[in-house]
Amino acid sequence: MKPITHHLLPNITMRFPFPLPHFILVLLTVVLLLRCAMLWPRYLCQTGISQLKTGNYGQAIRKLEQARRAMPPLVGRWLATSDRFMIYSHQGQAMYHLGIQQWQDNSPTASVIDTLVGAKSLLGKAADIEPEQYINAYYQACTEEGLEKAHAWLYPQKENPYHADPWYQKAMALRPAGITVRYAYIRYLHDQGRSDGLASMMGQIIQMHPASYYNLRKEPFFGPEMIPAVQRGLALALEQPHHRREALKASADFSESAGKLDQAITYCMDYLADTPAINSFHDYNRMGQLILRGESPEKSFPIFKQAISVTNDPDTAIDRIYRLFQKEDRLSAFLQFSRFLTESRLHTVSLDLCVARCWLAMDRPQMAKARLVQLTTKHPQAKAYALLTAIAQDEKDWDQMERWAHQATRLDPEAAHYYHLHSLALTYQGKYAHAEAVEDQAIAHADPANTGYYNHRAWIRWRQEKYDQAAADWQAAFAISPEKGSYPYYIAMAHEKAGHIEKGRASIRLALALEPDNPDYLRLERKLELYR
Repeated sequence: MKPITHHLLPNITMRFPFPLPHFILVLLTVVLLLRCAMLWPRYLCQTGISQLKTGNYGQAIRKLEQARRAMPPLVGRWLATSDRFMIYSHQGQAMYHLGIQQWQDNSPTASVIDTLVGAKSLLGKAADIEPEQYINAYYQACTEEGLEKAHAWLYPQKENPYHADPWYQKAMALRPAGITVRYAYIRYLHDQGRSDGLASMMGQIIQMHPASYYNLRKEPFFGPEMIPAVQRGLALALEQPHHRREALKASADFSESAGKLDQAITYCMDYLADTPAINSFHDYNRMGQLILRGESPEKSFPIFKQAISVTNDPDTAIDRIYRLFQKEDRLSAFLQFSRFLTESRLHTVSLDLCVARCWLAMDRPQMAKARLVQLTTKHPQAKAYALLTAIAQDEKDWDQMERWAHQATRLDPEAAHYYHLHSLALTYQGKYAHAEAVEDQAIAHADPANTGYYNHRAWIRWRQEKYDQAAADWQAAFAISPEKGSYPYYIAMAHEKAGHIEKGRASIRLALALEPDNPDYLRLERKLELYR
């Protein structure tokens, strides 16, 4: 048998009109040109999306329209469908927000409907490209709701061609666990006066996301008839391990609001035990507050101690805990708690300050004073001297008040309130020049500006017969609080003393415009008229 030679094999070489490397080069060039053709539309699209996110809806619409026009038709139709979807969807979202903004700025008008119709058209074009996209479907539902409400407002006698319910149903089907769309739908049901399904939808939302309970309970549709649905939703959420912690926390708050304190405490204890490594100060503080409301407030002490131990700022933590005791009217219990902390070696400067405030709240100023003096001897504190200043003010011990207020300003030279206290102490003693200089510091350090400081300095200047300067201070106070008629009244008094009668008449007219029946203002007006 003869061997097969190469000339007997069929000639299968493909023949190209030009060499193969040239073909690849042309193909790559075409691909590159197509990609370059999309750069500018994509840039415009991203610019429009950025404008949408910042609330510049008109600019977003313009940029996205430019992106749509800049896209080559054939490329956009066949090779860039996702880009077309992005443009249509975001332009529709921008038009929806613009329509709602127009509605909020004015009552619904035909132009609002036109804007929303435009949004609906664009979102529909996006849905034709990607019908399963959830966000686009959500905005379609919101837009349809806006049209339904606007049409009902403008044309109450006409049949409404818009109905958002099926659009919400479609969006919810695309996102079975979507909270945002269900929250919007439940508000839609309430606005439509439809009670059917509202309670069950609330239960679904709470089951999916137990933390939503805190927002739902603030809604106008949250009433006694919703309680069974909330209970079912929380019970189902408790059965899901990934929702259990949130469900326990919400259940504790729900039980507390229902007046079931023991049940709330049980849920809160389970919450703390669920994942103890991530418990925060707030978690323990909440538990302590619940126990504090019971018959044995001392049982809250170890919980509050734990709250302090998990924070990096024990002084602030103790201050917040004291406010809880004060809010719950458990001041005596706080004194016991302070001893518990001291025995636990958690004694801090903040604890001394809180104990002093507690004694003051219990109308035991001498006990507070003794604690504060002891504190300032070891650890001088501006806040402690400020409290001592308030005690001296109540005792009318102006000399002591002056010394303690001065110490507060020395230790915290940026605190405006301490300068004001110092100025008050000097004023009580008739040291007006010094009091004015110190009040200058209070005004200079106040942020924001304080009308009380200007008013105090005005009276200091009045006592020194500096009537023009007093009027200037009251004018500054009036600029901050233009609703108070007393300030233009004082300005008129100062102008009268300074002999500026016309200015005084103008000021008293301002005061009477704010309080037309005030007898003091009317007397001063008559008095100023006698100068004619």
